Amino acid sequence: MRTIYEKTTGSLIKTADRSMTSFPSGLIRVDQVYVGKSDDESTHRAALSYGAAMPNQNDTPAIDGMYIFPEVQESRDGSGLTKYQCSGYGRTTEDYRELTRTRNSFLLPTDIAILKLQIVTDSLQGIIVKRNGEVIEEGEIVFSDEFLKLRSVSYYSHPLIKNISVSEISVSETFPIVRGYLARFDTTDPTLEEQFFYVADPFVTTTAQRNFGEFVEYEFNAARTGLINLETA
Repeated sequence: MRTIYEKTTGSLIKTADRSMTSFPSGLIRVDQVYVGKSDDESTHRAALSYGAAMPNQNDTPAIDGMYIFPEVQESRDGSGLTKYQCSGYGRTTEDYRELTRTRNSFLLPTDIAILKLQIVTDSLQGIIVKRNGEVIEEGEIVFSDEFLKLRSVSYYSHPLIKNISVSEISVSETFPIVRGYLARFDTTDPTLEEQFFYVADPFVTTTAQRNFGEFVEYEFNAARTGLINLETA
């Protein structure tokens, strides 16, 4: 079966040769073949230049366009037409995607010098797609209540003390957000019954980035830290 293209001056034809690849971050790549009259190559090269929006393109499911990256490859077949192999990138979301989750533990001092609290929280490795030139801003990524839940609180020096209850009783209003907690332990020792402590919301640290022309993939780590008091936030 042969495909016939009409050699119309100035026209750039989007062929049926199209494929799409999705990435875990929400980034998508579309590979598209265009055809145009060889006499109009200079015009077509400008339309298909690095960073330009892909012409005659249905951007779905991209939310803010498809942009050419890297440079277009071209070939002639001797028929007076030039083929342009074009790749473009877009994104399907502005939100982060979680890649993996691990447990993170740290120690906090108490009012009793020889005792420390061991706090266990979740940390995660995530990925997000930004427009080129944008970065992950402080406080931009909002984590779920489920992720922010403390996984365990115990006395590091007395691991056998169990049956605790933990209540979140305060939240700061400025970044970094710091949450105050009250832990009540099931013990007959009145000096160990209650402990108040602070834990900051996750700090986001970029661990890798990859450029795709108009878009950049950022990988990041998000982990919580403990604070002795609000003055250390």
